[in-house]
Amino acid sequence: MEGALPSNENGDITGMPEEPKLKVLIADDNEDSRDALCMLLEAEGYAVELADNGIQALDAAGRSAPDLIISDVMMPEMDGFALCRAVKSDPRLRKIPFIFYTATYIEPSDEQLALDLGASRFVLKPVDPVRLLKIISEVFADSKEGRLVIPEQPLKDNRKLEESYTARLARKLDKKVRELEKERTELKEGEERYRALASRLREAEEAERKRVARELHDRCGQNLTALSINLNLIRSLLPADSEDKIVLRLNDSMALVEEIAAQVRDVTDNLRQDVLEDYGLVPALRWYGDRFESRTGVAVKVHADENSLRLPQAVESALFQISKEALNNVARHAEAKEATLTIEMKRNPVRLTVKDNGKGFDTSTVEKPEIKHGWGLLVMQERAQSMGGLVHIESEPGKGTRITVEVKI
Repeated sequence: MEGALPSNENGDITGMPEEPKLKVLIADDNEDSRDALCMLLEAEGYAVELADNGIQALDAAGRSAPDLIISDVMMPEMDGFALCRAVKSDPRLRKIPFIFYTATYIEPSDEQLALDLGASRFVLKPVDPVRLLKIISEVFADSKEGRLVIPEQPLKDNRKLEESYTARLARKLDKKVRELEKERTELKEGEERYRALASRLREAEEAERKRVARELHDRCGQNLTALSINLNLIRSLLPADSEDKIVLRLNDSMALVEEIAAQVRDVTDNLRQDVLEDYGLVPALRWYGDRFESRTGVAVKVHADENSLRLPQAVESALFQISKEALNNVARHAEAKEATLTIEMKRNPVRLTVKDNGKGFDTSTVEKPEIKHGWGLLVMQERAQSMGGLVHIESEPGKGTRITVEVKI
């Protein structure tokens, strides 16, 4: 039969051309929200294209006009209102249905602005998927039957919409400024609380150091002195013909007691920081440098301004502890022969520089806990930051290390 549609042997019609899928362009900077909507629409048979922001969406629409645009409101680079305005101002795109689908709803005027710009619907998240699909179907039906309202006057020439959009931008900017100001205030208050807590912690640490030093001196030190006296007395009472091994063991014990006493004095001196409290930072650094050199064999030079003034006690204590930690790092990891400490006190911020001629390291490993020197450097940074200061670390393998600390007075 002429003009009949092709059919199979059972009489079923075959070879019917498939209707092209309706294309939906989704503009949303939230990846999870964007992907969820994409999955929903693709499951319903729509072809979907995705955009992260208004500029990407406008470019995609210009290249291949979609049958529907669904857009969020708040997006970077170009928001949903600006996107809708651009689409409805373009003669090639202005007939494309536009749906706002957003969780951002500041005030009723936002929805009115969306409709005035030419949007077909303003849908608030969250919404039941069945309800959303029904809205989309209604918009397609309205578009097919010519029931969609399309702005007659070009939007760029519409003063009322221009004023409305500008007013909304002003409100949004004002709100953002207030939010940023609030965040700045909260951040400043947080920093002040942190510094206050850090100050109390330093005071507690200092008090605990003094207590432990006092305990070591009063108890361990005195007991070791008494033990040394007793051992000397025992040795003096030994008969002249005593066995050599007894005398040898006694002498070894006396030497061990003296060694332990020296270690206790060393620990006590480090804990008490009497030199720092009595004479100031520069003499304390020179005193500690001499002790460090005799203990480790690493030469220590201290350079400082002549007639250096005393700094606030908390600052002196922090810089002294940072210097000790830096030198300890040199002894443990640097394999250096010399370290130089430079303190510039006649400037604000005060600057402390610790430099060594050791093997250096890759600074990108500082914050990795598996790297041994990382912990010491992090401790220095935390001490400086608790005073509102900064630590800058310069190092390369084979070229030594320079640590610069700056603290405002």
